[in-house]
Amino acid sequence: MRGTIEEAESNLRARGEREIVIFHIHWLNSLFRGVIDAKVARRRVTEFIARLNRFKASGGKIVFTVHNEISHEAPFSVDEISLSRAIVELSDVVHLHEWNSRTEVMAFEIPPEKVVIVPHGHYVGEYKNTLNRHEARKILGFNEEDEVILFSGLIRKYKGVATLIECFRLLLRERKNLKLLLIGSIVEDPISELSEPLSASELDSITLS
Repeated sequence: MRGTIEEAESNLRARGEREIVIFHIHWLNSLFRGVIDAKVARRRVTEFIARLNRFKASGGKIVFTVHNEISHEAPFSVDEISLSRAIVELSDVVHLHEWNSRTEVMAFEIPPEKVVIVPHGHYVGEYKNTLNRHEARKILGFNEEDEVILFSGLIRKYKGVATLIECFRLLLRERKNLKLLLIGSIVEDPISELSEPLSASELDSITLS
């Protein structure tokens, strides 16, 4: 279940004799949320590591899923890397989504014996497909001859959606039936980042939702 280190410690105290309590850590940016002072950030790191040490000393287990070297748009990158190294040292298991990503996080000095590789999952076969290709295109307003490019997911600057749009507008000059479908939660508007405003015909070929 989702929870904090405080809740993990509470569960540890309330556990049965044979129960194992695992604290699974993903992104670390929530620890720095709302912090603008470097001293406060370092204090939070120190306090969090102390809690993890107490949790481990009391019999808890720690799993650390490493996504990137640092969180996207991290305000205190040096402190976050320092924290990640400490968590790696305390972790029983370090989870990576692919073996090649270990080179991206070499700064963490992850012992190979701690590494477990579990690839990203997918939803293929999990949800019933109730629409065929023709019906889906009709609902989305696409013709059968349209070539559709889909981007789905959180729309944020670091994902390069503005670059995708720039590439799309170049291709559109030669492929008039090309369509770009951008579906996801919009954190930053990628269209506002473009060096030149989109023309009316380019806007007609892009769906942002």
